[in-house]
Amino acid sequence: MEENSGHRQRLKERFLKEGLKSFRDEEVLELLLFYVQPRKDTKKQAKELVARFETLEGVLIAEPELLTQIKGVGSESALFLKLMGELGRRLYSGTRRKKKKISSIEDALEHLKPLFMLKKREEVHILCLDSDKKLLATRLISEGIANQAEINVRRAVEESLRFGSVSVILAHNHPGGSAEPSFEDEETTRKLKDALGLLGIELSDHIIIAGDEHYSMAASMKL
Repeated sequence: MEENSGHRQRLKERFLKEGLKSFRDEEVLELLLFYVQPRKDTKKQAKELVARFETLEGVLIAEPELLTQIKGVGSESALFLKLMGELGRRLYSGTRRKKKKISSIEDALEHLKPLFMLKKREEVHILCLDSDKKLLATRLISEGIANQAEINVRRAVEESLRFGSVSVILAHNHPGGSAEPSFEDEETTRKLKDALGLLGIELSDHIIIAGDEHYSMAASMKL
């Protein structure tokens, strides 16, 4: 019991320090189940749930009677997991009702700069927009060591389709460097524009942020 208690505390402290970014699906479930099974080891249940329903999302949308078929998952645990799934949907629905409009470079920078603030690693994000330039989602598509994040064209296309985007804005940072695009940045922009264009999705801009500086490929006529 003492070993299990220590493991629980370490998982909670890791969440408080890092959020869920580095958590595997089964670790998220294990953490959730702590609160309905305060004295049980929930690791095995979490692994079996993911094995049965494939993903965290699959578990959270499953019907309670299916969840209780997993050994150790009782009606209270199934109800709690169902509640978490419904809560996620409600939060997402609320976000969509209050969509932010990104109709200018200033709007985009206001949204993007907090994402890159104090980041020492390069990250690549896409902003998915609807036909009125309202924000559907912001998605992190790749990250790496300083100045070496690879822009994953396939992932960008998948995320654009997932949210029904009419247009997207690509954005990444140059930590500690210039906002000027590299040859690779320009080549990737061209490839992504072509890939999205085949699907009827517009690449509106590729914005590079370096501290207080920024570079817009649309404004520089490189799109």
